[in-house]
Amino acid sequence: MKKQLHFELILLFGAIGRALPIIFGPGKEEGCLLKKHYILAFLFITVLVAATDCWSQDDTEIDCGLLLGLRNDSTDPSTYSTLWITADSGKVNIRQGTGIFVPHGDSFWQIEGKWYEKETYNDSGKDQFQIEYLSAHPLGQAMAVDEMIRNYVKSFSQDWSEVHEATKLVFVGKQYACIKQNNEYDTGETSRPGESDTFVREIEDINRLFMYNEADESGKAQKNVSIRKFFGSAGLSYVKQYRSMAVPESKQDLFEDAPTALNRTDEWGWGLVRKSARWRPQIAEKWRFMNSTTAFDTYTLYDLPLTIPKALITYNNSACNFGFLKKAIPEAFDAAVSPNQALWAVFTPRRLNVYTNKDLKDPVSFILNSKESVIMIEWAAGKYVDQWNSELGYYLLR
Repeated sequence: MKKQLHFELILLFGAIGRALPIIFGPGKEEGCLLKKHYILAFLFITVLVAATDCWSQDDTEIDCGLLLGLRNDSTDPSTYSTLWITADSGKVNIRQGTGIFVPHGDSFWQIEGKWYEKETYNDSGKDQFQIEYLSAHPLGQAMAVDEMIRNYVKSFSQDWSEVHEATKLVFVGKQYACIKQNNEYDTGETSRPGESDTFVREIEDINRLFMYNEADESGKAQKNVSIRKFFGSAGLSYVKQYRSMAVPESKQDLFEDAPTALNRTDEWGWGLVRKSARWRPQIAEKWRFMNSTTAFDTYTLYDLPLTIPKALITYNNSACNFGFLKKAIPEAFDAAVSPNQALWAVFTPRRLNVYTNKDLKDPVSFILNSKESVIMIEWAAGKYVDQWNSELGYYLLR
């Protein structure tokens, strides 16, 4: 762009020079000739300064910002953080905040990981409830959820003496989030294998995961988003395919006595996962195993060869050539690349390297925990960079 401007300035200078004889006429007086030379010299210096200034600027303009959401599984419960990455005149700036800050609707929402623990002692021993849950709310408007959690625990405390429930974010977009749950229960006499599930929800419905309504026990499941919403009949055909599968041999001996196995694959069990610098859709092949005393649910995820629509993910890192990246940086396992390839965020073990050009040289590095993974990638461009700076500034550390 700046090379083109330089060329246009040279053409302008030539045109002005050719026009001067017409302006001043064909006079041969020495004063008139000197005047022409002064004007030509002035114009030459002006154009040269302007052109030199153009050349002195960086040829690559970076007009974007990257919002990265991270989940850290090095502790129990998991913790979440957001990185806001921008570049000004080639200088990279990385700021960090607690929780996931996601652009949702006309503003930002914050999704936080929370922990509830309760221990009580009685004649039969100790009751223990450990609940890892998620809370979503408009940024700066934290919710009071203590009573809701207490009611949630009360809803199953009569049946179980020990409950460990873990709810974690796997993917966060502007409208939807993918969530996985793992639960373990104990009656005080016998324990049962953990249950697990994965599903997609709208951000506003994340809080319903720990809201218990005795009159509407199915309400929680009804808030999960069907695979058909985004993939239509193609998604449902895979549901039918995996629902017809026989029980895997690896799961046939989960109980000492022969269990009854039910394939419970449905349109609600699906999600997204990061693979080779892209989000990939997956379906959950679900099973319920039962014997004479108990039952539990489990699932296995399988990749689906489906294109994710923009209603779910606006930009799925299409500017990133992961093969090229792996050749340049063999230890890279993930990356986020802006649509114009002006900003590269490359993940390697224990380090995030940010580059401001495709040459992948002279990165700005940010130390990561070995158990941190990407759960959100959102780009801002143009005026939205300043807008996001303004809205997030109070909540980010430099």
